Amino acid sequence: MGFTGTKNVALQVDTSRIVLPEPTRYPILAWTVNGGPVQTHQLVAGETSVPLCIDTANPVIDLYVKGMCPWINRYEGDPPPNAFTMTGFAVNDGRRRAPDGRRPPDDL
Repeated sequence: MGFTGTKNVALQVDTSRIVLPEPTRYPILAWTVNGGPVQTHQLVAGETSVPLCIDTANPVIDLYVKGMCPWINRYEGDPPPNAFTMTGFAVNDGRRRAPDGRRPPDDL
């Protein structure tokens, strides 16, 4: 994903659906910024925002879900016990954005 006119990008997440017995089994995100080194972050219960870059002009971010607990059946349940939702991005001003860049109606 490429962002122009910003230096700060955070991924907005909803972890409220994760129902795992141990925090060490929560999903792990990985990303690079402008082709740099891989960064990782394991999601935490109640987390709503994961900073992806700070003070990087016009960042290009490659984002992956790197780790899912191999002992959890991620194909059963509605939603599966390790499911989380990416709800958008916060850029510079902290306003939420949908993945396609649109602002949600409550943000107008």
